[in-house]
Amino acid sequence: GRTGQGCPAYPGQARGCGGCARSQENRVGPQSRCSRTGARTSRRASGGLRPGLMTRIDFHSNVADRCAYACRLLRKAAGQGARLLVVADEPLLDRLDQALWNLSDTEFLPHCRSVDAPEMLAASPIVLHDAGAAEPPDLQACSVLVNLGQAVPPGFGRFERLVEILGRPELDAEGVAQGRRRWKHYKDRGYALHNHASP
Repeated sequence: GRTGQGCPAYPGQARGCGGCARSQENRVGPQSRCSRTGARTSRRASGGLRPGLMTRIDFHSNVADRCAYACRLLRKAAGQGARLLVVADEPLLDRLDQALWNLSDTEFLPHCRSVDAPEMLAASPIVLHDAGAAEPPDLQACSVLVNLGQAVPPGFGRFERLVEILGRPELDAEGVAQGRRRWKHYKDRGYALHNHASP
């Protein structure tokens, strides 16, 4: 793809949309525009993935309602058979908890909290974790980490995929600023970054 253009959500970062078609086939999340930057290194520094693979990191930016967007993303991913851990601050986590039980009059997404009993954790395709609590348990069955918190989620390198969901700058300037810092954190460590910007 072309390089040298600035990423619309992350000024100063490279943009190249040549891989959008491939990204659309592989990514988890609702429809959006896609750009990619970053590099894939030959081997992760710690365990959790097969040798030679790094965690894939997708940013979903310019999102008007992060809770509603997360619900759609989780419904799609769980429908594809993924097991997911969601990290968020407690107020947003409570909203998401209720929203997942009430997707529609006839639909809900089974889920639990990371503090629930081990048998509940093993049975739930979606596990919710408070970003302000201790590091979540090592859930081997979960391959996707969805971050709605403000910090780099501990242990993200154990997961096959990390999804970051950011709001719109005019609605959540501080949250977007924190997201840019995380983007730089991942990029500086050699992770391949993919940005999906909502219109």
